[in-house]
Amino acid sequence: MDFNKHTLAAIVEEMALLMEILGMNEFKIRALQAGARALEKTETDIHAALNDGTLGTLPGIGKGMAAIIREYAEHGSIAEHTELRAAVPDGVLQLTELRGVGGKKARALYEHLGIASIGELEYACKENRLLELKGFGTKTQDAILAAIAVWNAAQGKFHLHKATAIANDVCTILREQCSASRAEIAGSLLRSTPVIERIDIVADCTGTSIQECWSDATGSGNIWLIIHLGATVFIHCTTLQEFERTFFLQSCDDELRTAIQQRVGELPPDATEESIHSALGIRSAIPYQLREGAEILDKVVSSPLPDLIDGRMLRGMLHIHTTWSDGIHSVRAMALAAKELGFEYIAFCDHSRTAVYANGMSIERVLAQHDEIDTLNSEGLGIRILKGIESDILSDGSLDYPDDILSLFDMVVASVHSAFKLPYEQQTERIITAVRNPYTTILGHPTGRLLLAREGYACDVERIIDAAAESGTAIELNANPYRLDLDQSYHAYASSRRVPVAINPDSHETATLSEVYFGVGV
Repeated sequence: MDFNKHTLAAIVEEMALLMEILGMNEFKIRALQAGARALEKTETDIHAALNDGTLGTLPGIGKGMAAIIREYAEHGSIAEHTELRAAVPDGVLQLTELRGVGGKKARALYEHLGIASIGELEYACKENRLLELKGFGTKTQDAILAAIAVWNAAQGKFHLHKATAIANDVCTILREQCSASRAEIAGSLLRSTPVIERIDIVADCTGTSIQECWSDATGSGNIWLIIHLGATVFIHCTTLQEFERTFFLQSCDDELRTAIQQRVGELPPDATEESIHSALGIRSAIPYQLREGAEILDKVVSSPLPDLIDGRMLRGMLHIHTTWSDGIHSVRAMALAAKELGFEYIAFCDHSRTAVYANGMSIERVLAQHDEIDTLNSEGLGIRILKGIESDILSDGSLDYPDDILSLFDMVVASVHSAFKLPYEQQTERIITAVRNPYTTILGHPTGRLLLAREGYACDVERIIDAAAESGTAIELNANPYRLDLDQSYHAYASSRRVPVAINPDSHETATLSEVYFGVGV
């Protein structure tokens, strides 16, 4: 059986979590966690290692982990995982989705208070019942309430990359199983909105029954609602003749769609994008990402829009992690993968020494990595490798190495990874100090947000952009779909201040290098 090692690693990690909830042997829990990390990190072909008997010789893959891999390869499941999953109520496992609630806390909540759902946990917090538990104080209870609020707000919402995968899956089913001649992603996903609440797809449903593919589909006229992989998907059924008109309208948000209909009335069934532009009197097509708000119509009527960037314009790939810190793949592997994507240069920015949790690099290891980069550049890999670092911004705004070490790098990404809760003014001044440091090339993920998980730290983003304009520092648009930070609401201001925006993937493995294109879309 063919399988994805990342999927298997996730299952093994869940086994460890379930064991932790059940209070099982800690040595085995740690062994599973280590095995999952090793599986993620290995660059060896797992299938080849299975076939030639070398699986057990791979770093971090002991006998137990090798047996799990074999079982999964043969059966597509792991019997012990199935047993563990049956032993833990779904709601108790769900508790661990909350920030700050791991397996041990979930077990304590279940064993001592009988809490088996996030709703029960919220009610218990409101009644101050967590204060009765050892290891749970007022601060912990308040933190859990805050985590529940974030979790509740995120329900039914998806990160851009996850929504894209779901939408592509639905389109494939529509084409291959429902006989739709055309099926295209529309709506907010087409417009690269960072968080997706609903997925819109336009399909030619001539001679097609949606309910044959989704028995639980509900429909009203030409609009069908399905729930696919937990996501709300609206399928806008149309004929091939009306496809372009329907697709154009569904590519716009509600406000723009209403404005178009007010200007030109009902569009003819066979309207094309070109005929709609002509009817509106606009001088250039509106890119998908800008089809939001009525004011865009006035802009395109008065003058043609400048060309937006697209992925083909990107030449270099910045802010990449490797096995030197917390990445999964080596410098060589990441460089060659970027070359395959068509990039001319790549900058490795592993974590600096303060980031102990991420295997941050000591000065000695920095110099050793530089030696490796020099060696690889001398081999002529066909891609230029730059020496970078993601330097922690310390609480006082200074960077993580002395100037004589910072001067050795081709570029420095300065990022906040600690002290998120500093007061607004202090946090702002801390970041501005780092932005003004002559060695700072790019301010990394400027607000530190994690979409659907953590708000950004409180700071004055426009003042920080002003400081970047004065110092000639770039600001990152971190293209990791869990971040997409700098938020798009600040892009126009950064542009008006002529601050370069660096679209970086912040990749930790070869598979996520292409996520840089989510940043392009945003």
